[in-house]
Amino acid sequence: MKKLVLIAVSALAALVLVSCSSVPERITKLADQVEAKGDKYSLDDWQKAGEKMEKLLVKFEDNADSYKFSEHAQVVKAVARFSAKAIKCGAEAVLDDEDFEDFLDEASDLGDSVKGFLQGLGL
Repeated sequence: MKKLVLIAVSALAALVLVSCSSVPERITKLADQVEAKGDKYSLDDWQKAGEKMEKLLVKFEDNADSYKFSEHAQVVKAVARFSAKAIKCGAEAVLDDEDFEDFLDEASDLGDSVKGFLQGLGL
């Protein structure tokens, strides 16, 4: 009986931890997964990953003002890693979506802002 209670509590704790992760963390985790396993992805896998990334990016954009500068930078890096792996694996179709392209344009602008910020700090 104690084992059953322990398993239930562990499962609940894991569920709470997963649901509490922020959108930037979820975007980074998806980029990590794609980097690690993307070489073995089928076209269907890439389409699913692209759809998942797009949904996460929409959530991020909808609440962009609530995130710190460091979280914006984290998302830009994760999207760049995701995109690089997709291109490397020949899954350009994932990147053809108009919303995704708009976000990449915004990410580029954010990257320029980061560069200017770092230059302003003398780094």
